[in-house]
Amino acid sequence: MPRKDIKQAVRIQDIAQEAGVSSATVSYALCGTRGVSADTRKRILRIANSLGYIPNRQAAALRARRSMILGFLVTDIKNPFFAEIVCGIESTAAARGYRLMLCVTGDDPRDEARHLQMLLEHGVDGLILVPIARSQDGTYPNTSLLRAFHRRRTPVIAVVDAIKDHPTARITTSVYEGTRLVAEHLIALGHRRIAYLSQPFHRIQKFGRHAAYHDALNHAGIPFDPELMVEAGLTPDDAYEKTGQLLDSGIRFTAAMYPNDYMAVGGLRMLRERGLRVPDDVSVTGFDDVEWARFCEVPLTTARFPARALGEMAVRELTERLSRHAPPEDEAFCQISVSPTLVVRRSTGPVAGELGA
Repeated sequence: MPRKDIKQAVRIQDIAQEAGVSSATVSYALCGTRGVSADTRKRILRIANSLGYIPNRQAAALRARRSMILGFLVTDIKNPFFAEIVCGIESTAAARGYRLMLCVTGDDPRDEARHLQMLLEHGVDGLILVPIARSQDGTYPNTSLLRAFHRRRTPVIAVVDAIKDHPTARITTSVYEGTRLVAEHLIALGHRRIAYLSQPFHRIQKFGRHAAYHDALNHAGIPFDPELMVEAGLTPDDAYEKTGQLLDSGIRFTAAMYPNDYMAVGGLRMLRERGLRVPDDVSVTGFDDVEWARFCEVPLTTARFPARALGEMAVRELTERLSRHAPPEDEAFCQISVSPTLVVRRSTGPVAGELGA
């Protein structure tokens, strides 16, 4: 049989003619369906490869009434914690025959809305949000778009964050527990003036990180000093700048807590530039235990969460739900809170003096 022109797509019928079998047999062989002998399937696959056959996934999706695509929104792909979640999602999706449509929102609700609309238009089978993009008042402005997924019976799962008053599955990290572990570790080392460089306040859940910080201080009989609670943004640059401002303010502190390892790196850089030793002059903690936290110039004490496992769990829950054809209002599916482990490294030590004293 003469080879097809390179511009003309090879069809199943072409493979069938070359192999001397029916189109149905070729379809079964390509899909790995039972009923085709191993030798026949091997011969068909060899012919398909030699002809340059490329499966038409769109046609297969139409037949199955699925796109075999999962939509995935993430606020910041540069954050290594989120990047590790992406790895877990991508590998598990691929193993289950799904492709991933990745969208980066930059923590901007308007950009998130644009991506959500695009994913609706592409008819994704499921949606994963890591985390959601909030407005400055702390609300979630894209609920109406999520309702559109709900009406299409498209399951939605929020990882790390949670969406109030919406039938969305959740795989969250217990940030209260993790923050409490880190704060109590510092208190046990004798620290009483503990600075907390927070993510933007509008992102903090009512019973989350701030509550844990307050509760740890209160339990130890340490008065809360609002000057030690600093709104520090989302990036290492933000943490670097805010740490410098805190040092310039003259406010006394012996330890600095950062909301993640990503931002703690910025704080460590500023402290080093100011000639301060970690942990001799100031103890520093991160959060998440990303892969390189132990490779910092001063290895970070942190709260460990299994980032990759979070992504894997999200895809498993979505694909199993799709296979069950479960209705979207079935809120019983997947309400998981993952607990942390305290990891103590060289960035924390016993209290010595007080910066700013």
